[in-house]
Amino acid sequence: MKKTIAALSAVCLFCGIRAEEYQLNRASDWTNPQIVQHAPGILRATGRVVAFSKKIYPYDPGKKYVIKGLFRQLPGSDSNIFRIGIQPLGEDKKPMEWAYTHVAKGTDTTLVSPVKPEDKSILVADASKWRKSAQLAFHTNPDLSDLPNRNIARQFPQSIKKTAEGWRVTYSKALGISAPAGTGVRQHHRGGPFRYAGSGTAGEVLGDLPCRLWDAGTKYFRVVILSGTNRLNPGDRTPIFEMQNPRLEVK
Repeated sequence: MKKTIAALSAVCLFCGIRAEEYQLNRASDWTNPQIVQHAPGILRATGRVVAFSKKIYPYDPGKKYVIKGLFRQLPGSDSNIFRIGIQPLGEDKKPMEWAYTHVAKGTDTTLVSPVKPEDKSILVADASKWRKSAQLAFHTNPDLSDLPNRNIARQFPQSIKKTAEGWRVTYSKALGISAPAGTGVRQHHRGGPFRYAGSGTAGEVLGDLPCRLWDAGTKYFRVVILSGTNRLNPGDRTPIFEMQNPRLEVK
């Protein structure tokens, strides 16, 4: 009797972790009409391609997500690569940019004086760790509770200088933001809108791809594929991208 109960418990446990699969093996599952049905279970796209899954999936940080299937770019276009991953979306189902969540460590500080939309510079308490390669974020908190932070001034400093009043950080254009003295600010890193699970060159075949890059504040996501987005070298053929039985596994 005990063995029977144990066996049933094991079966129930197995059932509890059974993966869900969402099929992406039809051309109609994708946003880009360049993706066509080449053969049963095989999708193909030619040229420069950026395509999203039409379905938007909810994100649960307690689950694992794997993009499954076989993916390749046909030989003959060696200067190009293909990429497969996800586009993170916020609560409003709008794209999450890299800069919303990727903080430049040690750059939290506050405004010494107010900022007006026409201002091209800010005066902050400490910019000793600021760099010319990072963007400016407003209304920040040192405990990072502001993330994801969409209050990004999409500019990079032209100069960072220490003065008697504080640190003067100057930009090339008006910042277009109003903020009082004492407002939290910091620098954020720039980056692309996608989080790649894998990439390959012509002739390579990729298999199952775990999605491991998730931004703070992600609530939804779409699967994305890119192919042929580089400039062709002389002698290269137009890239052809193929997917066999693509699907998303959630467990």
